[in-house]
Amino acid sequence: MLAGLETQDGERPFQPDAHDAAHLALEVEVDCLGEPRPTSKDVAYRGLNPVTAECKLMEEGVGPCSRPTLDQNDFRYCDGSYTRQKGRQERCSLTEIGVRYWPLVPRLFRLDTEIDHSTCPLNATYQLVRNLLATCLSREGEILANARVVLLHDERNPAFRPGGDGWRAYQRVRSMLIEPRMLQQTSWQRLAQLLRSEERTTWLADGLDAKYGFFECASGTGGGH
Repeated sequence: MLAGLETQDGERPFQPDAHDAAHLALEVEVDCLGEPRPTSKDVAYRGLNPVTAECKLMEEGVGPCSRPTLDQNDFRYCDGSYTRQKGRQERCSLTEIGVRYWPLVPRLFRLDTEIDHSTCPLNATYQLVRNLLATCLSREGEILANARVVLLHDERNPAFRPGGDGWRAYQRVRSMLIEPRMLQQTSWQRLAQLLRSEERTTWLADGLDAKYGFFECASGTGGGH
């Protein structure tokens, strides 16, 4: 069913392989980025191509880096710039403890890791960048050209409309990527319509509509709940 879900670029990334095999898993731990407390992918799909879905409903952004929110007296604190701070050897507080984001960044992004950046390019874009590194690179750091990260958002959320924080973060990541098509987006409304078109999942579509008002939005008759 997910094979019919189309992104705003007109792609359909959720395709089974040649043997019609596919696997979908929720909250899959990421263990290849050197994180001391590994975070997880919301949805991980394995079929013809690997796909990670990053799911947003009411969030105001895509998920920023947490280091600038720490107490300023904390050695791990970062002021939001990509510069050496608090006597650290590395420009990134996370790189200092062995997290592999910045060492891997040049594989996918047009970013110079050897110069200071007054505003860290990974601050407001953290969650999408992290998912791209975890999805589009093999454990050995090789590029998986057909891999995709799909941002799944609510069309009614102003943060993901033009000018909103989520929208700006998405556009920023696309502009940094060497291959922008690695990052796609689609909406919960498109997914809900797909669920409603299949008899076996109309119950789920109706439940989503009752809770969130998705089809009111899709039919243009008003907002959500």
